[in-house]
Amino acid sequence: MKSQEQKEREVLNYLDKTSQHLFVTKQGVMFKIITFKQEGELYYSQFIIKKDTIKVVTNKVKLNRFKRSYKDELFESYLEIKSIRMFKKLYDLLKNITLDLGKDDVKNQERLDKLVEHYKFFEKE
Repeated sequence: MKSQEQKEREVLNYLDKTSQHLFVTKQGVMFKIITFKQEGELYYSQFIIKKDTIKVVTNKVKLNRFKRSYKDELFESYLEIKSIRMFKKLYDLLKNITLDLGKDDVKNQERLDKLVEHYKFFEKE
């Protein structure tokens, strides 16, 4: 049986490692995870990037959960997902949204929509 400390370490390591990658499905949907602290609490945001939209969902990290529950929550088990390299426009976009990320999904989505428009994210280089 794992101790609470081991479970917490596994969760933090999993979220940290996941946040270093960009994931894509066979259908072309991309997922990006970003972790951040606000008011002393740890949060993670999941960006779901489709052909013409980006959606953001933010949740508080609950360290009493198992790593497996985060895997299931972040990536549906039926999806075939692989990790790919980030490209410059997405990297710049996420870098800017990270500076202003908060725990309110509505405000995060508004900021993200403005940034997407600013970067003309979906136009080809």
